Amino acid sequence: MTAMFAVISFSACSDDDEGKGKVPTEMRYVKTIDSGKNIINIEYDEQHRITKFGNSVLVYNGNTVQIMGLSSSQTIPYERIQLNNEGNVIASESYDEYSKTYKTHATYEYDSAGRLIAGNYILDNINYSYRWENGNCYIVGSTDPYTYTIKYTTHKTPPCNVDFSTGKWFLTYGLPIGKQCSNLVEIDETSSKERDYVEGYRYTYEFDKDGYISKIVETWYANGEKDEKTVYEITYY
Repeated sequence: MTAMFAVISFSACSDDDEGKGKVPTEMRYVKTIDSGKNIINIEYDEQHRITKFGNSVLVYNGNTVQIMGLSSSQTIPYERIQLNNEGNVIASESYDEYSKTYKTHATYEYDSAGRLIAGNYILDNINYSYRWENGNCYIVGSTDPYTYTIKYTTHKTPPCNVDFSTGKWFLTYGLPIGKQCSNLVEIDETSSKERDYVEGYRYTYEFDKDGYISKIVETWYANGEKDEKTVYEITYY
C-alpha cells in the first residue's frame, strides 16, 4: 500500500500558515474520516481512484462511475456519476425502481480552469451560479428564496484528494466537483429573503505536524436553535 500512495509534489511554493509552519505541497490521500458516530473508510486503485467510500463501492467504466452497495446480491448500481475528461463530476444520476431508468438529479458546469461556475439540482428545481475571487468560490445567484454568505479562513487548503475546503466533501463520494478553494471555509451561512431566518455552519481546524488537516470541527447554528457540533478526525495513507 505504501508504494501505491507515493507522494506527488506540486511546483507551488509553500506559505507560512498562522505560525503553523509551512503549508505542505505534497498530495495526500485520505484513509479514514471519523465523525465519532460513523467512520468512512476510503480505498483506492493503482491509479489513485477511489474504489470504496464508506459503504459504497465505486466501479469505473470510462467516464461513468457506478455506485454499488457492499452486498454481492446487488447487481444494479443505485447511482451513477458522470465525469468529464479532467475527472470532475458533471452529473449525478439515481436509479428509479419504477421506471427502471436512471434520472439525473444534479449537473455541474466549469470554466476552462476547472472551477465550478454552475450547479443545477433538478429534483429540487434549484440552480446556483458561482464566482471566484482570490482562489475561493462564492455563490452569486440562485433560484431559491435564500441569500448565501461564505467566508474563508486564512488557512491555505493543504493538498489532499478529498476537498475539505468547502465542507461539501461528502456530496459525490469524494469525487471532485472542480478545483479546490485556496483557503479553508470558515462560515457557510444561509438566510431567507422572505422571513427572519438564518442558519449555517462554522468551521475550525486542527493540523498534524506536517500541516495536513487532522480534525475539522463543524458547528451547525440557526435562529432559536441549540448549536450542534460534529467533529471529524482524518487520517491519511
